[in-house]
Amino acid sequence: MKEVKSLPVFENGAPLRLYQCDFLSDGWKDTMHSHENIEIAIVLRGAGIHKIDKAVYQVKAGEVYIINTDSKHYFSPSDTENTQGLSIFYIGFYPEVLYGSGLEPDILGDIRNMLLYKSFFENEDKCAVDIMLKDDELKEFYALFRDMQQELEQKKKGYQDVLKLDLSKLLIKLCRYFSEDNRRQFPLNDYKVSLIKKVIDYFNENYPENLTLDSLSDYVSLSKRHLTRVFRENTGLSILEYLQKIRIDKACYLLVTTNKKVTEIAAMVGYTDYRYFSVVFRKYMGMTAKEYVKQQKGKLR
Repeated sequence: MKEVKSLPVFENGAPLRLYQCDFLSDGWKDTMHSHENIEIAIVLRGAGIHKIDKAVYQVKAGEVYIINTDSKHYFSPSDTENTQGLSIFYIGFYPEVLYGSGLEPDILGDIRNMLLYKSFFENEDKCAVDIMLKDDELKEFYALFRDMQQELEQKKKGYQDVLKLDLSKLLIKLCRYFSEDNRRQFPLNDYKVSLIKKVIDYFNENYPENLTLDSLSDYVSLSKRHLTRVFRENTGLSILEYLQKIRIDKACYLLVTTNKKVTEIAAMVGYTDYRYFSVVFRKYMGMTAKEYVKQQKGKLR
C-alpha cells in the first residue's frame, strides 16, 4: 500500500489522511486493522474483497464504504496478483475538522448522521455498501481527491482552508447520494436506529433548552442507564458529548453569521454559565470563542 500524503494539522489539531492503494503484488498486506478516525473508502476500479470482523464480502468499482472508529477490517484483491485491478482511494479524518467551517448547522447535522449511521448496525450490516456511485460521480470524487492530494503536496498559502472546503464539498455530495440512493437495504425500523435518531432529532430541536438525562429518558421511555449504554455503544460518544458537539456547531455558525456578543450566543445555544461554555468551546475548537471570531474575520480580509 503506497501512502501518498497524510496528517496535515488543522487549527484545532485534527489530522487529515489521504492515500490510494493499487494493491501491487509486492506492496500490500491483508492485515486486520482499525482507525481512531473515520475513514471513507471509495473503490476506483476493479474488484476484490472487504473483510470486517469475521465476515468477507465482495467489492467493486463505484462502491463507497464509511468505516467507523475502531472497526477492524481490511480490503484486498481477490488474488495475490490482483488480476481484477482493484484500486481504492481513502480519506481519513476526524469530524472536528468541519467545526467552524461555515456550514449551516442542518448540513453539519446531516453529515454527522451519515457518518454515524453505520455504527448503529452489527455484523453483516456493517459491511453493506453505503453509497453506489455512477461512473460520472466516481470521476467527480476522484478528481476532488486528486485536488486534495495536490494541495497537500504543494502546501501553498491557505492550503488548510482549501482542504477543509474540499472535504466539506465531498461530504455534502456524499450526503446527497446517501439520502437519494434507493438501493440501500438497511432495516430502517431497527430498534437502535429509531432510538438514536429520536435522541438526535430531540437534541437538534431542543438544544437551547436546559436538557437533562431525566427529561431525555422520559422522552424516549427508557431508563437512564439503558439509554446511556445504548447511545455510547452505538455512537462512541456519551449523550453529553453529542449534545455539546451540536451546541458548539450552532455557536460557531452564529459567531460567523451574526454580530451578537459571545455571551449572548452562549445563552442562545444552551449555556447559561458562560465560563462553562468557554471551557467546552476551547475543548472542541482549540481556541476561545473570541479568538475564533478574530480568526474567521481575518480570513475574509
